[in-house]
Amino acid sequence: IWGHPWGADYDKNMVQAAQAVELIANQEGKVYLHCYLGLHRAHDVMELLEKQGILSGAYAIRQTERGPEQGHMDQAEYHFDHRDYAAAIAELDQIPELSHGGQVLKGWSYYRQSLIPEAAAAFAAARQLKPDSPQAACGMGYCRLRENDLAEAERLFQDVLRAHPEFVDA
Repeated sequence: IWGHPWGADYDKNMVQAAQAVELIANQEGKVYLHCYLGLHRAHDVMELLEKQGILSGAYAIRQTERGPEQGHMDQAEYHFDHRDYAAAIAELDQIPELSHGGQVLKGWSYYRQSLIPEAAAAFAAARQLKPDSPQAACGMGYCRLRENDLAEAERLFQDVLRAHPEFVDA
């Protein structure tokens, strides 16, 4: 996995991670695995090693501050990017207190499934967390368009553009 991004090539890189695990499994003694993308990615490989019954541990100058919620968020983004919106929502539902970004992602995941009332509720929850959010207001605007509430959609888009003229989604 050295030198390979996980993002767009996730499936290919998971194969490479599995190959790294197989190589490690056949080594004697200590094997060091460097993961330049951070401990959360090293933990992914460590989990694969543990499934093989291989003892592993992490060494870092400073431990990561990512919690289990971030893993669910990463998976939700992966599923969203691969157009599996129901799986994205299922991952987000695993997070006890969804952040603003999580609510926006949930809103767009519902929206892409044409579940407009659920999308609007998620965008409203995002606006509660961050009232000046152009992402949440814009998402709400698109929901209002789908509900044929053109006046409210226009108001939402104009409010976004007044506060954030660079926000082209509005």
